[in-house]
Amino acid sequence: MAQITGTTSTPSGLVPGQLAISLPGTAQAATGVGQAFSIPQADAGHDFTWDLVITGTAPGTLEVDLEEALDSAFTIAAGQPGVASAGQMDTYTGVASTTRHVTNKQTLFVRLNIITLTGGDATTRILGRILCCKRGSGL
Repeated sequence: MAQITGTTSTPSGLVPGQLAISLPGTAQAATGVGQAFSIPQADAGHDFTWDLVITGTAPGTLEVDLEEALDSAFTIAAGQPGVASAGQMDTYTGVASTTRHVTNKQTLFVRLNIITLTGGDATTRILGRILCCKRGSGL
């Protein structure tokens, strides 16, 4: 399986079946958005699997959202006309590694966003990955 890593705030293309790294797993000391990815053929529904791999000292609290938008600046949420913010497709609240699934979403851009992070230390690492599959294709 191909894997890409985002390096800038400009969205990279996410090809169905490709694993993309939104949160790079470096020392995690703050909240904030990860690398954004554009989704091809957004008119077709897509399934998303996303995971968090947490290593080192576990944080005291952690909330991470899988966000979607119709624009690369994440100011227009899909399915929510007039809402001036990214849309929340899924959220995880916990302090252990996890894998989550979201099905049949139509969107143009996705990213992970650390909403809340407390505790942990210099060894705390959060790796966040997103896998996109075209609805019904398995890839």
